[in-house]
Formats: sequence, structure tokens, C-alpha cells
Amino acid sequence: MLQGLYGERIERIHNETVKGFSEGAACLGWRQYPGEMPSNEMNRIIEVANQLRTTAELVVIVGIGGSFLGAKAVQDTIIPYFERNMEYPEVIYAGQNLSGTYIQQLLTYMDKKEVAVIVISKSDTTTEPVVAFRILLEYMESRYGNSVAERVVTITDKAEGALGEMTVQSGLPSFTGPENIGGRYSVRTPSIKYGSGKVRSLFEP
Repeated sequence: MLQGLYGERIERIHNETVKGFSEGAACLGWRQYPGEMPSNEMNRIIEVANQLRTTAELVVIVGIGGSFLGAKAVQDTIIPYFERNMEYPEVIYAGQNLSGTYIQQLLTYMDKKEVAVIVISKSDTTTEPVVAFRILLEYMESRYGNSVAERVVTITDKAEGALGEMTVQSGLPSFTGPENIGGRYSVRTPSIKYGSGKVRSLFEP
């Protein structure tokens, strides 16, 4: 039924999308990226992931919208919902709201564990993750001093802006995503968290 009513239109939209002519084509880089991602980039992600897994009991992911949900989706795909797999750090989230109570309770919880922080911000301007990361970075620098760069990673698509400046000032490892990949597809965050063959397979054509 739908094929008969909309078949030609669906085929036209599909062809335009494949050829990069469709509306929003500037954000469709995720379609080709699995085959275009440099192998050394994945190797670097795995290296950082393994480092975080050996130093942290708890990983705090800072992000909102797709930058948060992309990470959560892959986490839910490869980690059991109700069983804690001790092979991986516990993962919790921040930057998806502006609740002072949430942040205060989060900092209290972080005091009890060895912690790493990953922040992902596509635009580098969204209020919630920027505010949360400023607070968490101050906490991490106060707690871990010169070794903070072994525990904090940034992911963005800009070298400038608030996140870029904090990354440079603190000497943090950073991953820069292509500008033609929308935030909801920026799922390299799970790669850094888990550093496993399961996640590697998501990037292989």
C-alpha cells in the first residue's frame, strides 16, 4: 500500500540521500565514516579506552541530546541491563540537566571511587554540558592534580570555543569528530569507554 502511494517519492529521497543531494546532506557524514575512519584513530581510541579502564572504577559521561543518547544506546546494546560487568567501569551521566542537587550528589558519589570523565559536545556551546564539565574539571584537577590528563577526555568537532580552550589549558587528550556528523551519531564516546572488539566492529565496513 505505502509502496504504491509513496514508492517513487521514497526512491527519490533515498537516491538523493545516497548521492548527498538531499536536505540536510551536510550532516550525513556518518553514512561513510565507518569506511573512512583512519585506522590510527581507532587505535588511539582503544589505547585511551584501555588506560581509562585500568585507572577508573567510575566513568562520568558529560553530554546532552544525541551526544548523551548515542553513548547510552551503545552501552545498552553491549552491557546487560541488570548485571554489573566488573570488566568495565561503572558509567553514569552528567550535563543532561542543570540540577544543582544532581551535581552535588554526583560529586559526593565520585568521592567514593576512582573516577574518569569523558565530555562530548558537538556544538561546544550547549549550556548544560559546558556548565557540568567546568564543575567536574575543577573537581578532577583538585583531586588528581597533574595526572588529570590521564583521566579526562574531550570529544568535540571544534578546536575553538569553551571546551577547546579548557582542553588546551589542561593538556587533555581530545578527539575531534568530523563536522558533517551530527551529535546524535557521535558514538565514539562508547568506544572510549569500552575499547572492545564489540565496539570496533561498529566502525568496520
